[in-house]
Amino acid sequence: MTPPFSLIAHVYDAIMHDIDYEAWGEFVLKHAAARAWQGQRVLDLGCGTGNSSIPFFSRGYEVIGLDRSPEMLAIARSKLPPVTF
Repeated sequence: MTPPFSLIAHVYDAIMHDIDYEAWGEFVLKHAAARAWQGQRVLDLGCGTGNSSIPFFSRGYEVIGLDRSPEMLAIARSKLPPVTF
């Protein structure tokens, strides 16, 4: 069985072009801070092609991205080589 999203990995970013990942990152960090989170690591579950990891990485967080699709992870690695996917 092919992992979910593996078949569309090559077009996923085009499909999701209108998602504001920057706003999503702000939302997550705002709510984490409201709960007194002071970590420096972010675990991005279902990271897909890495777009959801970018806002955290760009702010200096250590990001670890997990996804079930090897094809999605390959794209994420090409975008953010320093991140562990």
